[in-house]
Amino acid sequence: MIVVKNLVKRYGHHLAVDRVSFSAAPGQVVGLLGPNGAGKSTLMRILAGYMTPTSGHAIIKGEEPAYLSVAARSRIGYLPERAALYWEMRVDEYLRYRARVKSVPSKKIPRRIEQAAEICGITAVRKRIIGQLSKGYRQRVALAAVLLHNPGVLILDEPTSGLDPLQMSEIRGLIRGLGTHRTVLFSTHLLAEAQAVCERVVMLRHGRVIADGTPAEIRRDTFGDVIHIEVAQSLTELGQSNGADFMARLQQAFPEAQVRLDVAAPRLRLTLAQQGATEPAFRIALAQALHENGATPIEIASAVPTLESLFTRVMESAGDP
Repeated sequence: MIVVKNLVKRYGHHLAVDRVSFSAAPGQVVGLLGPNGAGKSTLMRILAGYMTPTSGHAIIKGEEPAYLSVAARSRIGYLPERAALYWEMRVDEYLRYRARVKSVPSKKIPRRIEQAAEICGITAVRKRIIGQLSKGYRQRVALAAVLLHNPGVLILDEPTSGLDPLQMSEIRGLIRGLGTHRTVLFSTHLLAEAQAVCERVVMLRHGRVIADGTPAEIRRDTFGDVIHIEVAQSLTELGQSNGADFMARLQQAFPEAQVRLDVAAPRLRLTLAQQGATEPAFRIALAQALHENGATPIEIASAVPTLESLFTRVMESAGDP
């Protein structure tokens, strides 16, 4: 549904998008994740047909949006970060206006407005003046306008920006529902949002793709398998002041592992990441190594790193261009 190949966008000497490639399948919710200035909005404007790339290709349903006719662009629904709403208009008036702009046939407009209003939960405020609505409802109105021409692809730029936690949760639920029958590409710099909504994430930094896949795939490639370990003894009982000696011996036994010590816990707790760490043979070897160092394991459990820790690790490993 969406294919991006070696996309480059320059503003003078500034390289905003640097050889970006990824794809999004039909019925998939894909998140563009990255800090401010990573190139997310520029990439989305190119996909929406608002600007042309310097080089490379952005393809939606087999065609490049920048070169499509108005009719062909109707396959795309684009919600910019700052959606333009006419605050003095009533919701129904605004939606009728947007339907005409999108060339929705006159006979279909009432039904399309009704459907979009129901999907976005704004049926009760259709007669209200937009400027009198809360920010959350205004964002719902903007999203309803995007749906009027029934596009198969939705491009949503920071759709929850500026909303309170409850409003953000509602919009996220709405996006998940929209992804059932459409391809949805949305950008965010909020990690919890991506974790709540996305089936797949594309992480950007300095205009480059630094990770692409499901959260589980990126976790595996970044961390390996992760386990939590708790032993019966405290650091004091092990004769340790800060655990440095114990960690050094454990690291020597497993040189490829990434090991982190929780010094604040009353009992000794560790997090270990390595490919194959969840396999029975590795756990047996780990238990033996702990016993040799005077520690009695009482729990060795698989763990799933948060998207926040994943994002931080990926960003750190990417470095500067």
